[in-house]
Amino acid sequence: MSRQKLGEYVNLKPAGAFFDNDNNIVVYGQQEGGGISTYGTINKYDSDLKLLSTLQYPNLEMHMFKNMTQNVDNSYNLFFYYIQTWSYENLNFIYIKTKSNGQL
Repeated sequence: MSRQKLGEYVNLKPAGAFFDNDNNIVVYGQQEGGGISTYGTINKYDSDLKLLSTLQYPNLEMHMFKNMTQNVDNSYNLFFYYIQTWSYENLNFIYIKTKSNGQL
């Protein structure tokens, strides 16, 4: 998506997207924080690609934000791999259900 279309720069490496319960576009993925820091981000857009909201999870050391689904109460199910920074051999699968406002 071009910067002119969105009106802003989004530093997000998307893992996927879907239409939420309100028919908005939800794009989720990995955002670079700085250095080796990465974290999961969820951006919600309307049908004109206007950014409605952003949820970021910098307190979770997410290295591979893999998938996300939405529940009928508007809470999210977050799925990601947690990788040890020094050894990529230790992969752990993590699942978290958020509150209806997206908070942990």
